Amino acid sequence: MGSSVLIFGDGITGLVLAKMLRQNGGCNVVVVSVGGLKMDLAQKLGADKYIELSRESPATGSLKILDDSINYVRRGGKLVMYRVYPDEVRVSWPPAKIFGDKITILSSYSETYKFPAAVDNLDSGQAMRNKTAIKAAITFD
Repeated sequence: MGSSVLIFGDGITGLVLAKMLRQNGGCNVVVVSVGGLKMDLAQKLGADKYIELSRESPATGSLKILDDSINYVRRGGKLVMYRVYPDEVRVSWPPAKIFGDKITILSSYSETYKFPAAVDNLDSGQAMRNKTAIKAAITFD
C-alpha cells in the first residue's frame, strides 16, 4: 500500500500490471512508453501518470532500458523484470549500487496461479469490447 511503481512499457502485460496494481495495492502507478492509443488506455486502466518517450528514444523492451532500470529504483526498492530477453543479453549493474541502495531484484514471467483472478477481472465487465485493440484474441463459442 502506498508504493510508487514505474512501469516501462504499455504493452498488454504493462497495461494489465498497471490495472492490477491500482486495484489491489493502492499504488501510485507511472507508465513510460512512446504514447498513442495505449497512453489513453493506460490512463483509463488506472495509471496515475504517463510519461511519453519520443519515438527516437530506446524502445521500452530494449537492452538500454533494462541496463538503465537500476537507476530508477529508490533506496530499499525492488526492480521487477517481467520481460523475457534472449540468453545473450547482459546487463552491467554495479554491485555497489545494488548493495549500497539495498535493491531487491526479482523476475516474473508466468504467474499461472493468477489465472482465476484474471478471469474474474474479465467477467466483471471491465474488459474492452470494441473495434480498437491493443492485442487481439480469437475466442470460440
